[in-house]
Amino acid sequence: MDTTLPLPFLPAVDLAKSPTDSIQGLTSIQLSYLGSVYLVATEENIEVLFQFLQKNVSVETHVDVTAIGSSEDIVSILDAGARKIFVNSSQREPLKSYGDRVVSIYQKDVSTYTSGVVLDSGEDASACRTVLELLKASKTSPVFLTSTTSDLESFVRLASEFSAVPIIPATKLTLEKPEKGQVSVPALIGGSWISDRVDKLVPTVVTDERGISLGLVYSSQQSLAESLKTGTGVYQSRKRGLWYKGATSGDTQELLRISLDCDQDCLKFVVRQNGRGKSEPIATILWTSLICVRLLSPTPINLLWRISRTCEVRKDIGVEKEFCTGRLVHSTFIFGPEAAESQNNGRSRGALRS
Repeated sequence: MDTTLPLPFLPAVDLAKSPTDSIQGLTSIQLSYLGSVYLVATEENIEVLFQFLQKNVSVETHVDVTAIGSSEDIVSILDAGARKIFVNSSQREPLKSYGDRVVSIYQKDVSTYTSGVVLDSGEDASACRTVLELLKASKTSPVFLTSTTSDLESFVRLASEFSAVPIIPATKLTLEKPEKGQVSVPALIGGSWISDRVDKLVPTVVTDERGISLGLVYSSQQSLAESLKTGTGVYQSRKRGLWYKGATSGDTQELLRISLDCDQDCLKFVVRQNGRGKSEPIATILWTSLICVRLLSPTPINLLWRISRTCEVRKDIGVEKEFCTGRLVHSTFIFGPEAAESQNNGRSRGALRS
């Protein structure tokens, strides 16, 4: 599910300014939900950069190092956790061993970019259209697109047309209705996902920090905006509108990360589950997986052994063994009528413990 780049754009952050108290753009917490960031390294801010990398190990950091003169410093940036660095032609040779983590800045005299390319479109984004067409024809990927234009709407539209990744200042990103010179994050993400539904809702897989599935829901641009604003799990009910998870039950979800899958037809939420849902997903997954086993392997003895082994493995991670096995073995759909009847008569308990 996870992709090389979690979302179809890169927020650019100025290391000299903290977004925490910014009255424009996204806060540092909201940026952390997006999971990736673009930084420019200089000789003056390199120590601040190292501190950022140390504190944000889970964020995919992309760093422009063209202003760094020392190859040793550039290697240190990579070793400190930068996901990718952007370099000029004179810097690339000593860094070949780092493979696709090193991305070249576009130059006219270079025709092949094996690990992607960064293209600066300047003030007139449309002026680079010919270059983008050449890069598309040569199947260069990924293409990162920067610009100094104030017409961000046209810039984003151009990047989308050529499947490029636009790098946008975090101060220009918003979760509200965008004003002139701003870009809506929900619209950016929603404009990239692929939905076969008339209402354009997108399936959303919700997992906890361990990667255990908590459920499959739907998201809209509106629910995504609410989730990013509140830092909680907010989804789109197909019948009742916005669904604030835990609003009535108290079983809330703290948002940690969002991402699109590689086909861009499914959204993923990583959350920290509060309340009763902490242990229920494991039983739910066990239930679902055993239905699949029943369909593939109807042999009762083999299935009982699989259940026994699964429950033994999982009994120490917060799920009561009796809850799992008791719920499962009474299902005639999973076991078949003979095995269920045997369990009711007390004759299958030994098999469950084998």
